[in-house]
Amino acid sequence: MERCTACLLPASYPGLQFDENGVCSHCRTQSFRELRGEDKLREVIDSYRGKNDKYDCIVAFSGGRDSSFMLWYAVKKLGLKALAVFVDNGFAPEQTMTNIRNATDALGVDLVIKKHSFVSNCVGETIRSWVRKPSPGMVGLLCAGCVYALRMNLFAAAYEYQIPLMLFGLGEPEPETTFAEKLLMSNPHKKLSKFSLGMGFLSEMLSNPSYALKPVCVSTYTREFIFRWAPPLRKRMMRKFYYPELRIVEPFYYIEWNEDEITSVIHNELNWRKCDYSGSTWRTDCEIATFKNHLYKETLGFSKTDELLSSMIRCGMVTRERALERLETESTISEEFIVEFLGKFGIEHSRFKAALEKYRNSRRRYQ
Repeated sequence: MERCTACLLPASYPGLQFDENGVCSHCRTQSFRELRGEDKLREVIDSYRGKNDKYDCIVAFSGGRDSSFMLWYAVKKLGLKALAVFVDNGFAPEQTMTNIRNATDALGVDLVIKKHSFVSNCVGETIRSWVRKPSPGMVGLLCAGCVYALRMNLFAAAYEYQIPLMLFGLGEPEPETTFAEKLLMSNPHKKLSKFSLGMGFLSEMLSNPSYALKPVCVSTYTREFIFRWAPPLRKRMMRKFYYPELRIVEPFYYIEWNEDEITSVIHNELNWRKCDYSGSTWRTDCEIATFKNHLYKETLGFSKTDELLSSMIRCGMVTRERALERLETESTISEEFIVEFLGKFGIEHSRFKAALEKYRNSRRRYQ
């Protein structure tokens, strides 16, 4: 596989261009946010401290690597009385649930679990439709309903407990537009737009109408698209839980995202452990996210792990040589997990493998 000589992105990455030295366009143009500093973060935090008698803030807590560190940081470094809110889509591995219990117990933090069925209502049908006609552009549809439900439930918790501050632990150095979005565009070299995404999605639906056979799936896809890409309508969707005092803060816009520190803290102080079916500590807190990464790897030859490690190279967090070594293990997902995951929806592994092979053969004919 031809890769950028500076990072790890392959030539098949959507919209990527190489110069005469083999350096990709992302390495030449990607910029990263300028940190505002911990002093500024504390200034923002202090203005909300004590506004609620019981809790200073909500921490959006998935049980994953970054959100676990953020819960620790809120309690131990910022001295906040935090309420951990976990939004359960029904696909958290047992190890994630163990990590959640370990972290909240170690920190003495109250935990609220908000359940929803948006994803579980349609993911099985979405996978079956995908297997009928595999397409990298539709892999992202497996998570349809999750962002919408996540935000709605977090806002509902803030409203219910009247907590005016919410912390999000998103910190990885990802590009502004990821390849998952570019895959739906007819011309991935153009700037991402709502129109191009909508047209790409419509084209995929027309080529595989089975996605539209179940009304609950269509409803969920529509909700997710509106929530992500139509801010005026999104505000109307959330009016039931509108809480004007609520301030959302992402601390990693103020402090450095340090992978080594994060991993050390959560392992040693929170007894956090990665799921055994993946070689990575990243994005394994949801089975669907892991399965999506597997689909990208099988159809494109790379996954979001390649994208993250490439961004880390550009930030100077890891050398290219070390990133290549990590890629060998961190992009590995056990076949046993795939078999078990597909079995939850009554999909035979042999049928899934046959669909992938048919897709790869069709790609080879046009290359």
